[in-house]
This record gives sequence, C-alpha cells and structure tokens, in this order.
Amino acid sequence: MGFPRQIKDIPKLEKLNNLAINLFGYSHENNIECFYPLYISKNEDTPNLIELLYIESEDIDNQYKKKSHYALIRNFSRLIRSTINSQDNFEIICRKCMIGFTNESAYNKHLYYCTTSNTQCVMPEEGKDDIVEFKNHANAHRHPLIIAADFETLLIDINQKISKTSQEIKKKQHLISSASFCSVGAINEFKLFRGENCLDHFIKSIEELINNYNSIIQKYPKIQITKEEACKHYHQTKCWICDSEFNNKVVMSKKR
Repeated sequence: MGFPRQIKDIPKLEKLNNLAINLFGYSHENNIECFYPLYISKNEDTPNLIELLYIESEDIDNQYKKKSHYALIRNFSRLIRSTINSQDNFEIICRKCMIGFTNESAYNKHLYYCTTSNTQCVMPEEGKDDIVEFKNHANAHRHPLIIAADFETLLIDINQKISKTSQEIKKKQHLISSASFCSVGAINEFKLFRGENCLDHFIKSIEELINNYNSIIQKYPKIQITKEEACKHYHQTKCWICDSEFNNKVVMSKKR
C-alpha cells in the first residue's frame, strides 16, 4: 500500500493490523458545521478502535488535487456534540447516522435498523403478538365533521428581555399573519383571515361552525327500532365492526 493511505485501503489496513477504523468527514458551509461518516468499520471483534477525521484543504498539490489530512479523534462525543444538539447530554452517539441517545437501551434498539438499513422492519417475538392485524376500529368510522386549519407567521426582531429580573434576551418572535380552515362533512366551508386580528376572527368562526354543527345534528330524531330488530340485535354473536366473536363477559354485560 502506498502513502498517503486512501479510503479504499482502510479494510486492508484493518485486516493486517487487527484494527477497527472509523473515518469521518467534515464540512463548514454557510456557517454550519457538519460531520459525516466516510467509512465505518465492520470489524467489531477487536478492541483496537481508532477514529479519524479526514479534512480536505483548499490547497492544491503538484498533481492538481486538494491536499488532505487525517486527524486522530480522541473524544468523539465532544467533537460533534455542538453539531447535533448542544442542549442534550447524549450518552451514546451512533457513528453511522450521527444521532444521539440518552441511554444504551434506546441505542441498541436503533442499532439493528441502522446497521441493516431495515427502517420499516417489524420483528415481533415468535408466538407472541406475531400476527399483524387492524385494531383501531374506531378509525374506520366516517367522521361527521372534519376541520383542517393552517397558520402563517412572520418572524420579527424584538430584542427584549424576557422579564425585568432576567438577563436573557428574546431576539425573535413569531406573529400570526394569516389563518384559515376548511371543514368537510356535515358542513363544507373554507375561510381565510389576514391581518392583526386574524386569530380572533379565526376562533370566532370556529365557534360559529361548531354551533351550526350542533344545530344540524339535533334536527335528526331518535331512531326507534322494532321488536324484530331488537331481537335480532340481542341474539348477535359477532361484533359488526371488527367481526370478533362475543365472549362470555361481553354477552353478560350486554344482557345487563
């Protein structure tokens, strides 16, 4: 192998020296620091782990290639902590996807999917909940009224103290500039509000919509069933929603 070592030479270097080498890249663009994996060792049996940082400079060598350097990483967590979330105290950081975990249990669950790339793999225990079936039967019913709402905000400069006793300064604040909603079902309606009082108009319109909906549903009379229908209902053995058999407990509470 020639010098300097290339990334493609790392597996051979590991094998010859019984090493595990993790190599990471670094970039700094638009005042944003970023670390990313270039090579993650598959040699998990050796305790000899070496983690390196690969840095490319803007200088050009005699072969018109960018000059590069390898730097030893002594404390991986301290190196990249500020780039993921400086507020959290992560116990373990995944080398492959750079996600931090506060405990080893959560990391071990993540590790299987991260190393195998099975991001949607479901592996239940054999013989225990190993049958996937639909259970949220309440979601199968059609809702009489659905409301979808959306808001837009403006980010303005304020530079004010949070309180008189605090030294912390709030630099930015979101102000609602527009609000809208769309209702589908018993009432089909769309409304859009803009301006300083858009939120007040939005809330008032939602209240009016709910009042109108309550007025509509109260117009329908209570359904009266016949004796034949009541008898048929009483002797049913399966739930008409989930098609499951009634057990003794359900039948007993039903009779009561």
